[in-house]
Amino acid sequence: LGDRDPLATAGLLAESLSVTARHQLLAIVHAHARKQRKAAAGGDISDQLRGLSLREGDSSQDSQDSQDSSQ
Repeated sequence: LGDRDPLATAGLLAESLSVTARHQLLAIVHAHARKQRKAAAGGDISDQLRGLSLREGDSSQDSQDSQDSSQ
C-alpha cells in the first residue's frame, strides 16, 4: 500500500498514531486519578482496619460498639 498510495499510507499512519496517543493519555489520566483517590483516602491502613467488623448489621452500630469498648 505504501508504494502504490502514499496518501492513504500517511492517513493510516496518522490514525494509528492518534489512537496510540489517545490510549497513552487515558492511561496517564487514569493513573493520576487513582493516585489522587489513594491520597484522598489518606490515613494509615491501621486506622482503616480499625473500623472493620466481622459482625453483620449496621456499620454505625459497630463503630459505636468499638468506641464503647475502648472507653
